[in-house]
Amino acid sequence: MLKEKKIIITGALGLVGKELLKIFCKTNQKIYAVDLQGQINRYADFIKNIKMKNKNIHFINCDINSKKFLKISKNVSSIIHLAAVLGVENTEKNIKKCWNVNTLGTNNILQACKLNRINHLIFSSSSEVYGEQIYSKIDESHPLLGKNIYAMSKIASENYITEYKKKNKNFNYNILRLFNTYGKGQVAKFFITKSCYNLKKNKKIIINGNGLQMRSYSYSFDTANYIYSCWKFKNKVKNQIFNIGNSQEKYNLTQLLNIISSISKKKIKFKIDKSFYKTDRIKAREIFNRLCDNRKSVNKLKYRPKVNIYEGIKKVLSQKKIYSDWPK
Repeated sequence: MLKEKKIIITGALGLVGKELLKIFCKTNQKIYAVDLQGQINRYADFIKNIKMKNKNIHFINCDINSKKFLKISKNVSSIIHLAAVLGVENTEKNIKKCWNVNTLGTNNILQACKLNRINHLIFSSSSEVYGEQIYSKIDESHPLLGKNIYAMSKIASENYITEYKKKNKNFNYNILRLFNTYGKGQVAKFFITKSCYNLKKNKKIIINGNGLQMRSYSYSFDTANYIYSCWKFKNKVKNQIFNIGNSQEKYNLTQLLNIISSISKKKIKFKIDKSFYKTDRIKAREIFNRLCDNRKSVNKLKYRPKVNIYEGIKKVLSQKKIYSDWPK
């Protein structure tokens, strides 16, 4: 088992971060799990459970843009950077915050790498950087045609990392472009989780556009296992970019609602809104097809997704509580 002196996971209490901590919980690796106080408060029970299982995982309230982050990153060999402001609506309404956290935050992490001689970074980017696909499935060489501020913040962060590498030969990185991840514990601001939430609350679901927008969906357990594999095989996959997703799980929005209805055995109330009324998802910024080619990840990271859409949605629906909004 690969073991290092200490690694930092930023955004450790996000959807993917929590799944990643469950994986590391089975190892003796020393982890600094970094997140903000709102997340720490919300997931207090999860933290307590992790601490009972593994005393090598330490939770720290820390802003990635702070001087405190520079201090806690001493004697660290790797950083897995998952922290970000997420969600199309959230980022479009909070453009400055999106840029400060997603882009300047990544730059501050690189400064921590420079100051503390940290020579390995795994960065969680997004399939949003690709924008609308121009051929059948998006591989890692697809042009970056991102349409929104979130995509721009991730593209800029990727550029910061690759430019930093040019000036620091001993530094190595991996950029992981995550495709539509969902799962238990996800806030109801994303289509699958929001639809499950609205179903439980007997609320109508709005589909903006024609409902035929195609995506590749990856359950959070699989996304986290890809990230863990990237860390485990880091010496074999230096300075490479990977699509992280499930090529087999491709559905449009209407199909997803039919699956949710079938699993829940409830009729779903939904409305098709082609005008994108009262939403930031205007037609010019909507992406109609974004399908993942994950062959490189499967081959190089030695992991194949295990959770199909039916199992994943069943897990989401099984939750006693789905949070409707971001933590304060």
